[in-house]
Amino acid sequence: LNRIDSTKTKNEYILYLNPKELKQIEDTILLSNHLKNACKWLLLGANIGQRGGDLLQLDESNFVNRNGLEVIELKQQKTNKNVTIQVLEKTKEIIKSGLPYKISMPTFNKHIKDICKFAEINELIEGSKIKVTEKGKGNKEKRKINGIYPKWQLMSSHVCRRSFCTNLYGILPTPLIMSISAH
Repeated sequence: LNRIDSTKTKNEYILYLNPKELKQIEDTILLSNHLKNACKWLLLGANIGQRGGDLLQLDESNFVNRNGLEVIELKQQKTNKNVTIQVLEKTKEIIKSGLPYKISMPTFNKHIKDICKFAEINELIEGSKIKVTEKGKGNKEKRKINGIYPKWQLMSSHVCRRSFCTNLYGILPTPLIMSISAH
């Protein structure tokens, strides 16, 4: 039994957007409505710290007033935990013109890359990308390729959650961050 390793492999490359990069994204002029919408989801996600699946399911019914405090209430899909998140001023600013319209996770992930590219999030960092190759007869093979890439190429929905936790660490009490993110 001592030789059996049941631990998960650790992700060596923790990708997040720092406050300066989030501001760059916020200030980027996007011409298409679908990128503006995805940008709104990205900025909202970085302010509420939820997994992509939970983030993209938010609607007006999740925003409630409890004892005079504006909060977001949701039940996380993965953990089945009920989570209450205070609506920060930044969150209010993002949704003042309404919540973004629903999009799928693959679409969100693709748009995040485009948004970060337009925002010039170009720092070269170590990370891994998935490469899909055809193996004949419609079969595909996926391989994780480690390397050094422009940061925008490595973006996915999980960057929202990581950005929230990393940027608020030391500002909010750690147990509160853990409670909100259900870590």
